[in-house]
Formats: sequence, C-alpha cells, structure tokens
Amino acid sequence: MLEGTRRETYWYSKLIAPSQGTSLQPYLETTLAEIVARLGAFKGFFGRVNVEGGRVVIAIGAYGAQPYGFEISPALSQQIGSLGAVVLIDVYRDSQYW
Repeated sequence: MLEGTRRETYWYSKLIAPSQGTSLQPYLETTLAEIVARLGAFKGFFGRVNVEGGRVVIAIGAYGAQPYGFEISPALSQQIGSLGAVVLIDVYRDSQYW
C-alpha cells in the first residue's frame, strides 16, 4: 500500500454484470437500490471523505443505439444523499451503430 495522501485518486469496482435486457429502467432502479443498501455500511467513511474534501460518486455507464434516460425515485435519491454520494450517469452511443 502507498503511504500518505493523494489529491487525485479514486477507487473503482464493477458491482454488477452488464445488462442484456431491453429495458434498463426497472433494472437500474432495483440494482442501484441494492448497491446503495450495500454501501450503507460505509456511510461513516463516506462522511470522512466528504469532510476531507473528497467526493463520493456512484458512476453508471450505459450504452445504446438510441438516446434514452433514467429516473431515480425520490426515496432512492434520499438514500443516496444520506450516504453523502452523488450519482453520475453516462450514456454512450454504442459504436456498432455509428
């Protein structure tokens, strides 16, 4: 392990396998709720990250042939906020359709 503090660092983990479904909305909401529940154990750590000037970001990357969007329910948004986290959703156009 490296000692000391790094200003520009991050931690990354693939928490779920890519979806093969045609409708991501219910899949996204359910899966995100499960992830947020699992991350609840780290709420204290996330609080320290925020106090020390860091950011806690739950990043979601999705690909598709058509533009689309997602909704996150108010209840789930509140749970994410209580962790001190934000959600970043990047939707990429699948290169096979270019």
